[in-house]
Amino acid sequence: MHRLIATAILVPSLAAASALVQSDEHVPHAGPYLEIGAGQAVLENDPLERRDALGANIGDGDTGYRLFAGYQFTPFVAMEANYLDFGDLAANGSTAPRAGHLTTAELAVDADGLGLALVGVMPFHYGISLHARLGMLAGQVKMAGTDRVNGNTIVQGEALGGDTAPFYGIGATYRINRLMMRAAYERYDIGESGEALETHLVSASLGYHF
Repeated sequence: MHRLIATAILVPSLAAASALVQSDEHVPHAGPYLEIGAGQAVLENDPLERRDALGANIGDGDTGYRLFAGYQFTPFVAMEANYLDFGDLAANGSTAPRAGHLTTAELAVDADGLGLALVGVMPFHYGISLHARLGMLAGQVKMAGTDRVNGNTIVQGEALGGDTAPFYGIGATYRINRLMMRAAYERYDIGESGEALETHLVSASLGYHF
């Protein structure tokens, strides 16, 4: 009896919620969309962090850029393909001997990648929605320059690293008719071995839903 009562209450409630979502003109409709955005990328690299601990001048982030195309299947599910440029991380300068180590660094690290993600969307009224993104990124890290510790060359010229790894993120979107404004946070792990980067990207983007 209790199950019948619960079902009698739940089914009309779900139907009403679904009808409410479908009747809101600001709820995402099925179809493709494009977005372009920029934000602050914070790059963390183990070798450069160790140089920072020895006193070298290490930058901790740069402006990142993103371009992505997506398809909204339902108001709650979308798929996106992304291109991301995380900017550059630089290290330069010489440190006085500390704990027996003398570091000389003139390095630049940059990273980019191609990604594919599944997006879960929770739409609300007035064009506002929240989303969570989970995907895979094929990324590449390039380290160029010279790095020496106690006269031993650690990096000379260019060193490349690449890997495919999962990434995740959360964010919010505001829609005005077909225009979309989005703010998002995402975390990526790019590269492998000594060239690996852990990247945190906080971005804002503008898009159009066809």
